[in-house]
Amino acid sequence: PPRVALLPLTEEQKAAPHEFGVVDNMRTRVIPVLGTSPAIMGQAMAAHVICSVAGQTFLPEYVPPLSNKAAKKYAEALARREK
Repeated sequence: PPRVALLPLTEEQKAAPHEFGVVDNMRTRVIPVLGTSPAIMGQAMAAHVICSVAGQTFLPEYVPPLSNKAAKKYAEALARREK
C-alpha cells in the first residue's frame, strides 16, 4: 500500500481536471516518467543543427527495436559485468 496519498484536488481542478494534467489521460498531480526520451531528442536536434551549420546533410537512420531475447541477453551481460 502507498505510504502517502495524493493531495486532494481543488474545486477548480475538480471542475476541469483535463486542464491541469501534464499529459492527456494522465491523472492530475501525477508526473509521467519519460526516462531518456528527452535526452535522445535533444541529441537528435543538436546533430541536426550541427550538420546544418557545417553544411552537411543530416540523414537519420531507423534503428529497429531489440527483440525481447536480445534485450534480456544484453541485460544479463551488463549484470554480470557489474559483479
